[in-house]
Amino acid sequence: MLCGPIGTYYLTLDLVFKGSILPHEKPNYTGSNTVLGNSSYAGALAAMVANVILAVYVIIAFMEDQGDSSAATQKKTN
Repeated sequence: MLCGPIGTYYLTLDLVFKGSILPHEKPNYTGSNTVLGNSSYAGALAAMVANVILAVYVIIAFMEDQGDSSAATQKKTN
């Protein structure tokens, strides 16, 4: 549950959403280039993965709860 969103963020940050490296006309205070578009899209995708994992967890919990109640009902009838 923890590795999915974090892994998604770092993998997509480097492999999918590379962004564009544009030199400034005037260098910023660090004198380096700026990478545009990387972390926003990668963070959004990681948030979506976290929500999917949470939804799957809740669905499995409901299904497990229904399985326990049906087993208890069968045990009472026998």
